[in-house]
Amino acid sequence: MRLSAILPALAAFPLVRGLEAPIPGYGVEEFTWEVETKPGGPTVALNGTVQDIYARLIEINPTYDRDFAARVPQARSNDDEAPHLQKRFDIKCNNHGSANLKLIKEGIAYLYGVRGKPTIGPGPGKCGRVSCSWSAAIWWCNDVSVCIYYYLYQN
Repeated sequence: MRLSAILPALAAFPLVRGLEAPIPGYGVEEFTWEVETKPGGPTVALNGTVQDIYARLIEINPTYDRDFAARVPQARSNDDEAPHLQKRFDIKCNNHGSANLKLIKEGIAYLYGVRGKPTIGPGPGKCGRVSCSWSAAIWWCNDVSVCIYYYLYQN
């Protein structure tokens, strides 16, 4: 099953307030996404998970799916985009309840196809929930003192 087929159903899940960060002592911040509402149109800044952003884009432009259906995003190399970021060796895993690995992998693969530029504010100690569906969440944490962004794909 394609994730794009289930995204409208996922958009119905509201953002839960009072979230606890996946790392004890870290704060929680909503992501800001810079996205186009129409192909070649102006970009807008929207806050929330990818599901929240999709729901808002449909409100802004009810023909969003049709407008972007013919446009296949081109992958970008992130090596050139974020030279200030470093790979971490102190990755924190297995500190939560279990999630279905297949669904997490599908969620990550789906995120690679999302248009837009997600940004999280300066850290250290800030986390944002990028995606939440099927009782599984994908988080991104910032331990540097500047905002970090990620160009997933070209618009």
